[in-house]
Amino acid sequence: MAEASIVQAQAELEKTKLQKLEKYMALLKKILLTMMMLQAAP
Repeated sequence: MAEASIVQAQAELEKTKLQKLEKYMALLKKILLTMMMLQAAP
């Protein structure tokens, strides 16, 4: 039974990592879009 909880804990960790990565990617996308807008402005 202990093995199952270890696997579950690892799955939770992966899910948390993925959520953090998604937030980071969204932030990067916003920054890139802002930079492109600034460069496009005359």
